[in-house]
Amino acid sequence: MKAKPIACLTLLLTFAIRIIITNDLVAQDHPAQEDSIHFHRTGNEISILERNYFGLFPKVSDFLSANISPNPSDTIATIRIKRSEGADSVLTINWTQTKALASYFQNFEKFLTRFQESGKVFE
Repeated sequence: MKAKPIACLTLLLTFAIRIIITNDLVAQDHPAQEDSIHFHRTGNEISILERNYFGLFPKVSDFLSANISPNPSDTIATIRIKRSEGADSVLTINWTQTKALASYFQNFEKFLTRFQESGKVFE
């Protein structure tokens, strides 16, 4: 059951990365050149309202919040999904995925428009 949130996040991040690369929005992927990644629209804590708006973790029915902890020195970020029932889920994503997630939040409406224009179904 815990693989489903990871699969959803991976699919979402893969889609965001493809759009970013297509539009030449990705800078060089070297964490030493970037002190940190900022999630300007959400902050590091994703509320249930933000989760619903951005379409994150759709299969986690007992979602309370998620906390993103970027760590550029380790070139990873940790996402802790807090649940109302059971143990929290912890995901680790690499630096490219972390940058894509930050870009996804910042450019969400552009991604959504392009996705809708592509004629694909997003559930």
